[in-house]
Amino acid sequence: MNELGIYALIDDAALQASLDGLAAATGRTQGEVLRAGASTFARYLAGNTMPVIVSAANPENPDGGSLAARNMGRKAVARDLARVYISPAKIFSQLKNWSNAKLGASIARQFYKAIKSGNISEARSILRRSGISAQHLEIIDWDSGAHHRKSRNKYGRVQTSNKPVIVTDPKRIKEYVKAKQKLVGWAKSGWIAAGRQVNGKGTASAWMSQPAPATGKDNTKNTETPSVSLTNRVSYAHAALREKYNASAGAGFVRTLVKQTDAILAKQAAKEQARVNGKH
Repeated sequence: MNELGIYALIDDAALQASLDGLAAATGRTQGEVLRAGASTFARYLAGNTMPVIVSAANPENPDGGSLAARNMGRKAVARDLARVYISPAKIFSQLKNWSNAKLGASIARQFYKAIKSGNISEARSILRRSGISAQHLEIIDWDSGAHHRKSRNKYGRVQTSNKPVIVTDPKRIKEYVKAKQKLVGWAKSGWIAAGRQVNGKGTASAWMSQPAPATGKDNTKNTETPSVSLTNRVSYAHAALREKYNASAGAGFVRTLVKQTDAILAKQAAKEQARVNGKH
């Protein structure tokens, strides 16, 4: 479980000053400002949770809410799973295009026949006798993603050095890839959901608004130490929101509070100036 909240950043001088400034400008209490800002903070957390696109031109503002970020995440899923599961068709092609074309074509047909008939031991034997690079790979029936779970690192990614397995039913691989791609944005959704539980607000694209587990707590009625906590209960949320991006989310939230304060003060100043001018 990954628990982050506005309260965890309250000791930051920049955030404290921005909260005080907005509260003074609007005539609201700090608790009211915190509660209203919960969904905004959640959006910044979601936007800094993987996948994110970081441009060289603007490294301080990662893009984690666009369709480009979503598509990048889905491509990463497909790439990772290609390092885990291989279709028999790929092996068939390698066998068929072996340096000894005539022998390769014959072995390829034998391999295909063994796979289609469910004779995994025969398919393994044929593969071992071949001279292709994949000759030592394991052949398995579908394992419901077990090999994928085993192959992931602490960030959920699969290294290029991972040894894949050949799955007898290629349709299962495609179904699994599609299902996993739909989960891109799941960790982001945990933050959005937490923010909505605090103030009922917060809009985000469908891929970031999935029904992920989360808890949002409003503790702003405590006037001495008002706080809001956002808890993302997605199991890998901590890995998906890396430390530097967590800091980026906090900085983005501060900038928004300052911008809101400046806009309100500018409007108040303009109104006062208009009042003064009207007297003359």
